[in-house]
Amino acid sequence: MRKLLCLTLALLACHSLHADEPLTPDKTAGKTGEFHLQLTERSPLSTLAEMAKRMGSKPDPTAADYDLSKQDFYVYVPSSPGEDGKYGLVDVLPFADGHGFAPKDQKPILEKYHLLWIAPMHGGDGQPAQQRVGELIDAAYNARKIWPISDRRLYAFITTWKSPEGGAAFYYPDQFTGVLMNTEPIWFTKIHDPKTGHNTPLAFPRPRDESFAQAKNLRYFLVKDTGQEETIQRLHDLVIRDGYLAARFKYVKVLPVEGPKCNLWSTYTGDWFDEGIQYLDEGPSRGAVAAATRPATVATSRPSAAVSKDDQANRALSLAKSYVSSGSYSLARTKLQKIIDDYPDTKAAEEAKKLLEEIKDK
Repeated sequence: MRKLLCLTLALLACHSLHADEPLTPDKTAGKTGEFHLQLTERSPLSTLAEMAKRMGSKPDPTAADYDLSKQDFYVYVPSSPGEDGKYGLVDVLPFADGHGFAPKDQKPILEKYHLLWIAPMHGGDGQPAQQRVGELIDAAYNARKIWPISDRRLYAFITTWKSPEGGAAFYYPDQFTGVLMNTEPIWFTKIHDPKTGHNTPLAFPRPRDESFAQAKNLRYFLVKDTGQEETIQRLHDLVIRDGYLAARFKYVKVLPVEGPKCNLWSTYTGDWFDEGIQYLDEGPSRGAVAAATRPATVATSRPSAAVSKDDQANRALSLAKSYVSSGSYSLARTKLQKIIDDYPDTKAAEEAKKLLEEIKDK
């Protein structure tokens, strides 16, 4: 009897392990809810040469290509498609490894609007830029082959401001009909704030003229973190005014949202995500993604007690380090000092002090 019990437990353990393994596309028929997916087929548009061309640069002969089969994609398939028998698609570029999953409070929105979610589980800011851009395009390419995806509801969800990957939708506007961003926006050129003397920390490589023209017809829903210091918020507004609007982007909406609701993956809320999807669903006004490419303000409140000071401080420190790595020392010093002032008893504050000392003369 004891041997039988041990054998039963062993079989259950093996079944559990197998259930956690990524599925292949041929095993997804009729599958709903969340699961992991392994892809092997690259999009014809994700070659290094194609990416270089779209970003206005020559292919780097020393750049290593990526192996798509080594990535693990998280997928959430709602319980049913829309009335037209098709799903919308949310194609995610996450800012950190392990953050490809759909946040808990956003799953009901995916169900409400019949949206399929796909994201790399190990596609954070530490990965090569060409891999991150390529996987975003590969994900959309494969999703449209596996599931019935509406050509009018293809949305890139950009959660990183790193260059060039944060500008992926500008280089591939033919693959999307809308863009949702909950990160500090940057532009193709440095934007200067005459009041504070600060500049945007990075600039995207300018896309080709034809891509830039097509990008102006996409819909953009940009979430503005109200918890950022005034310097960052002013630069955010200037990028919208002197970037998107000055370049005559036709459909741009900015929504102020309280920081913890939109800058910590584990505490993303559904309200701004819902409003963003509503806005994106109003388009496209001039047709959809070409067949040839196939295979309102949220009320604010005080931060939730569930969001620890350590989490908030670590997120702020990560942003400060990004400023340092890009050579934006003035912005970095402002951010580091704010961490020290706002989160004095955290490990992030201790690290901020050390980093502030290192860059004080830069």
